[in-house]
Amino acid sequence: MRILLDENLDWRLGRDLPGHQVESVPLLGWARIQNGELLQKATESGFEILVTTRPLMESLRALLPGVKPSTVTFVPEA
Repeated sequence: MRILLDENLDWRLGRDLPGHQVESVPLLGWARIQNGELLQKATESGFEILVTTRPLMESLRALLPGVKPSTVTFVPEA
């Protein structure tokens, strides 16, 4: 899956998601773009998932196989 990490997350989190293409808002030059515009830009650029906070990585990895594009999925607390 193509995953976008929001600017409040460290780009190195992508290392914990092997098998996925992970990019970061700041590294793409999209810092300070507001939520609605960011979602539109991410969708148009082919991202399937936008991660906006740092939940436990195990919970995120467990959810990824069942996430459907164009839906909102909340990661439950462990």
